[in-house]
Amino acid sequence: MLAGLGLVGLVAGEVARSVRMAGELHAAQAEAQHDSLTGLLNRAGMGEAVDQAVEREGRAALLLIDLDGFKQVNDQFGHAAGDAVLVEVAARISAVLAAGETAARHGGDEFAVLSPARPGPWVRSRVAAVAAAVRGPVDLPSGDQVQVRASVGAAVAADVRELWERADAAMYERKRARHHTAPSGVGVA
Repeated sequence: MLAGLGLVGLVAGEVARSVRMAGELHAAQAEAQHDSLTGLLNRAGMGEAVDQAVEREGRAALLLIDLDGFKQVNDQFGHAAGDAVLVEVAARISAVLAAGETAARHGGDEFAVLSPARPGPWVRSRVAAVAAAVRGPVDLPSGDQVQVRASVGAAVAADVRELWERADAAMYERKRARHHTAPSGVGVA
């Protein structure tokens, strides 16, 4: 009888260990898909979210946001100031997310918003809302203040690669047109 209880205890211990390991693995995977600075999804996490959205819905809308003049913030005020700007921009984007939207720090000073694919005017309104939220002053830890501006491009597509390419092209078109536009460039492809 005692030998049987020892076996049960051993099995129970192994089950508990397996459950703990599975939980740790899940936590590590979730952490690997999030940006450590902003807490938003990272490039890998957003890539997976886009793949799933297109598979589930048949198409999706993707907004790509690039901060204008960000390099000068790092150059003039240092990387801690640049990090403060990135954290603030992430918070601003998160604050204006609509139902069903997901945000990511795509890398460096680029962000992304995955949105349900709805008619063009709705996507344009989302682009305008994100651009307006990002634009404005950010107080730095040093007490200085910088103005943040962004170029925002968006696309709606059923093909994942096309979605990324079109959103990227729209964002860079806005960036190129920066010298001839309002403080935050907005484009939809």
